[in-house]
Amino acid sequence: MAPNDVSETFSISPAEVMATASTWQQQGVVVNGLDFSGMACASGGGSRTFAAVVACSVAATNATESIGGRLTTLGENLRTFTVTSSENDRTAADSFTRLMPR
Repeated sequence: MAPNDVSETFSISPAEVMATASTWQQQGVVVNGLDFSGMACASGGGSRTFAAVVACSVAATNATESIGGRLTTLGENLRTFTVTSSENDRTAADSFTRLMPR
């Protein structure tokens, strides 16, 4: 099997994995940037539903910061994994190509 056939074996190329990592990182920034501060500033009648909407801004902010951070970290980790795996694959392949022919 030639080195270029590896993506056919695994059905995904390193470029595709890197694109996924980039997407996760970009979307993590988007999710982390969602702003719910306007909900806490809302004013109006005293229904329990309205009070719940006002109160959920902190929970919504915490959730989006957590999810956004997780997406960003997953993207970074996937990028690191891909680079490391590619380097390890090259090193292993090089060790075989350096063997003396028989």
